[in-house]
Amino acid sequence: MRLLIVLFLPFVIISCSLDIEEEIVAVIPSIIPLEDMCGESIRYTLCVFTGSEIRNISVPVGTKRVPVKVKKGSTVILALYPAENYAPLGSYYEPGSKKEVYFTYTRGSLMDFLLSVSTYRSQIIRSLCLSSLEELYPDFSSIDKTLFLSALEGGSLDEKSKIEGTLFEIVVESLSEGLWQSENPYIDDIRISGDENGKTVKLYEGVYRFLNIEEDRMLTLLVLSDGQKLEKISKIEKWF
Repeated sequence: MRLLIVLFLPFVIISCSLDIEEEIVAVIPSIIPLEDMCGESIRYTLCVFTGSEIRNISVPVGTKRVPVKVKKGSTVILALYPAENYAPLGSYYEPGSKKEVYFTYTRGSLMDFLLSVSTYRSQIIRSLCLSSLEELYPDFSSIDKTLFLSALEGGSLDEKSKIEGTLFEIVVESLSEGLWQSENPYIDDIRISGDENGKTVKLYEGVYRFLNIEEDRMLTLLVLSDGQKLEKISKIEKWF
């Protein structure tokens, strides 16, 4: 009997160690362009791949620090969605790094993508070294998501990987005169004068929004992987 207990003990220790958690703190930005444009505070939805599951956390207006329990020893993916459906800001946590994580728009699109594949690629994501990747690609939105995932699955993601996306020249049409402000501070605003029929902007594949506050109108621009685009003009989606 004593022998059986001794043999069984290591399995108990291993099993318990797999469930160890630690706490990190997601630091919400003091203000983002959407708030600055409209002069209103905003609510957020925080989505986190904790290393074992995806958690969706509602962040009330005015909240600036959100504690999150995550799997110890795992890379953690975080995306912060203003008013649930505007362009996300992104962040990540790697084992051994500082417990406070801060969000940027340059990380947003890739973190959003990683969350979308985390349910069936969790093992790969848990072992990602995103800090090294960020040294090569400071703006994660420049990464081609399909090539990135293929390199991950093939175990060939390094400094020689060809994962940079194409920067397309997109002609934006049918905009009324005025200033159309980008929700993303790293994307240039579009200003249309009275004699212009359109404007050319340079964008990677993805979804972009531009707001004309004076006219209460929003341009949603979808840039496809082949450089084609879809445009939609609608009323600004309110969050207050």
